[in-house]
Amino acid sequence: MPPKKDGELRYIEVLAEAYPGPISHTELAEEVGVSKAAVTKAKRKLREYCDLRELAYDKFVLKDDSANFGQLARLYFSKGKIVKLATSNFTISVLKRLNVHNKISEKWRAYGEIFEKDDTNLFMEIVIRNLSAARELERITKKVNDEEMQMMLHSMELMQQLRPILEKLELRIKDEGVMLRYLVFRDKVFALAMHELSPIVEQMEILKRLDGELKEVYKKVYLNTLDFYLRQMLNTWTEVIAQEAKKNGFNLKEEHREVGSLYPKPKDKRKMSTVAA
Repeated sequence: MPPKKDGELRYIEVLAEAYPGPISHTELAEEVGVSKAAVTKAKRKLREYCDLRELAYDKFVLKDDSANFGQLARLYFSKGKIVKLATSNFTISVLKRLNVHNKISEKWRAYGEIFEKDDTNLFMEIVIRNLSAARELERITKKVNDEEMQMMLHSMELMQQLRPILEKLELRIKDEGVMLRYLVFRDKVFALAMHELSPIVEQMEILKRLDGELKEVYKKVYLNTLDFYLRQMLNTWTEVIAQEAKKNGFNLKEEHREVGSLYPKPKDKRKMSTVAA
């Protein structure tokens, strides 16, 4: 039996990962690695954090109200484990209920046209499970204002810096359905990026100095360059997905490797033209 650690927190860590599913008295004892008598003894303290309706049936599941979330945050922080709480299934489930998707879509029309609520939830899961990568991404991009964006696009330096971050992402791909969700998300990121960045390319200072056919040639070159670097960056994401899938016993289909192969679907072409308008 492992040595006792962090009191009730060792039980709560198991419940936070199991959330929203309830855990029986016996299952909790097995997951923590203690006797059923130890769980019974801890039950008094766990009442403070658990749904009492479930506890009446000897089932443990964390309460998901804001007060309990704050209480758990303080507990994890006091033990130096706040990141563990932030990346738990419990936190992800709580954040999903905040309706983040609608709030983003209200302010960003193109995002709402391309991404659905499940896509936004998946994005939150990726960010939460990869907080160090998110902080690195913030460090890289925080210096990029509107004036610098043109220079950044010209060299494509930003996209080159993002590739190592993608390579380190932790993904949880348990079956082929989850793998397809990640791949469709990849293609939607590509669609949104091209939609948002293409107008910036067209406004680059170098293009303003050109006219007629020469301007169109240069614009096409820059747009193709943007397309190339975006695909190259997202191919890194594809390889991460493929490697994670292989660990779990299934392989990425060759036809799905190409960025844009899963989105937009033929029926979505009209929608995409509306977004680009």
